[in-house]
Amino acid sequence: MKLDEELLNYQKKMNLEGGSTALCALIKENELFVINIGDSIAALITDGKIQKINEEHNTNNEKEKILMEKKGALIVKIKNAFRIMGEISVTRSFGDRTYKEYLTCDADVYKYDLRDFEKDGLLFLGSDGFWNVKFF
Repeated sequence: MKLDEELLNYQKKMNLEGGSTALCALIKENELFVINIGDSIAALITDGKIQKINEEHNTNNEKEKILMEKKGALIVKIKNAFRIMGEISVTRSFGDRTYKEYLTCDADVYKYDLRDFEKDGLLFLGSDGFWNVKFF
């Protein structure tokens, strides 16, 4: 929240727009922590299969869409994608001062015991642009 506040102040001062999302992973011993703010996806690739391990924060996620509507956002469907005020689909981000009354920078934190996975695998962190191809 501190980073978001500083970014918003800087954007206002410099008359800038835009924002960013974050997806981070931390492995400590046998535990994996994934922290997500935005529409990126973390996936574990084990035994030849891809398993998505976090939720995307965008208006195609029904839970996120409902949160935006409760905040008064107008959700418009454009080319099979829902967009806040017809413009932006991400529901959580840093910055994005034009839409900040609707967006939040609250992170979701996911915890996994790596021993639950049958075989050692790969952890892949990808932004929304990478995942536009359906893997799941």
